[in-house]
Amino acid sequence: MRHRLLSAALTVILLCGLLPGCGRNAPAMDTEKWREDIDYLATELPQRHADLFYTLSEEAFTDRVEQLKASLDTMHEDEIRVEIQKLVAALGDAHTGTNISAGEMYPVELYYFVDGWYVVSTLGDYEQILYGKLIEINGHDMDEIYTRLSEVISHENDAWLKAQMCYYFIIPSVLRGTGIVDDTEEVVFTFDTLAGERVALDLSPVDFADVKDDIIGRETAEDERPLYRQNGGQNYWYQYLEDERTLYFNYNQCGEMEDKPFADFTGELLDAMDNADVEKLVIDLRDNGGGNEELLFPFIHAVSHSRFNEEGRLFVIVGRQTFSSAVRNAVALQKKTEAIFIGEPTGGKPSHFGATSRFQLPNSGITVRYSTMHLTHVILDDRVLADPASLADDPAAMEELEQSILNDPEALIGDSPSLIPDQIIEVSIRDYIDNADPVLQYALSY
Repeated sequence: MRHRLLSAALTVILLCGLLPGCGRNAPAMDTEKWREDIDYLATELPQRHADLFYTLSEEAFTDRVEQLKASLDTMHEDEIRVEIQKLVAALGDAHTGTNISAGEMYPVELYYFVDGWYVVSTLGDYEQILYGKLIEINGHDMDEIYTRLSEVISHENDAWLKAQMCYYFIIPSVLRGTGIVDDTEEVVFTFDTLAGERVALDLSPVDFADVKDDIIGRETAEDERPLYRQNGGQNYWYQYLEDERTLYFNYNQCGEMEDKPFADFTGELLDAMDNADVEKLVIDLRDNGGGNEELLFPFIHAVSHSRFNEEGRLFVIVGRQTFSSAVRNAVALQKKTEAIFIGEPTGGKPSHFGATSRFQLPNSGITVRYSTMHLTHVILDDRVLADPASLADDPAAMEELEQSILNDPEALIGDSPSLIPDQIIEVSIRDYIDNADPVLQYALSY
């Protein structure tokens, strides 16, 4: 939730710039070219994916492919692109999908709170809908839209749908491709405002680079926001909360920062943990979308052997945007420590496909992302946690470790849709407006 409208939109736009075929100005293709692309997808994806038919049968996949090819003559380009993504999403692997065109977007940033979908930033011209609840798009209620878009989003649980849906709501090509709108240039969005009024607005897509100075909803000074909405540009940081005698560690991304290697940061964090005045440690993974899981290994090892590894002193926050390697880190913490987990169910499935690679469809240039591994076990070996590179030069020892992991029942990850926290705590729109964080507050008050 830390990514505001401008940064989220530009992220999508920049991503599409890196993925050929994502632009709205791509040349139109004839039906035969689309058939060639779909045949290429149907041939390549089963060969490249770790286990494509783990959830959806090969027969069902082939039937969907043939039905799509047979319907091409009746479909416009946005429909075709969306149907290709629906085909891939049906495989049930959140790491496998296609790029979606998003050169322009509707000027509202939405977020799902415990009480519905709300606007958390927009353009100054639409100030009356800031913090308003989205009720309909073009006369379609939110339940219907959610159902339609669920087929487009690659996911393994409802939590990831909530995390991703807010972006799909405002992508013109997706709304047109799913039949929610016919004309993307003027779409009626209906809101219930904070003042209790129902407002219907005709919204047109915008390029956020052109309107960045007119975005509202970011007025609160950063140091007045709750901690999880601060320092969004940093992959990792910590702060000592003196009054609560708590060390708060925010791990936003499993990736190195150029100006502070994670090994150096870990040393500083462990030094801070040695402070006798620190009674609790909170590890916040709620916005971590993954990366390199090994970065956190030495810290997990240290925490598991620290004075904080007892009930009531160690807390891990997870949420709908906790995904991929961050979920694997959370599972390791769950297995190696006595941490109390709080927040929302994770968007990533604990036992999941991953280690992605990509290829492009030859005519449309659509990029297909696919998984190359099925990750069903987590590393618990203290040698590797303490030093992930310790066995890098010893292939025999590495092979022995891999076999020991596969034979260790403790290392097996349960096949549940999400990692479910011990205490589920959801944020409301009123919490957001008031800059409150009931999740962290639970840990501080425990």
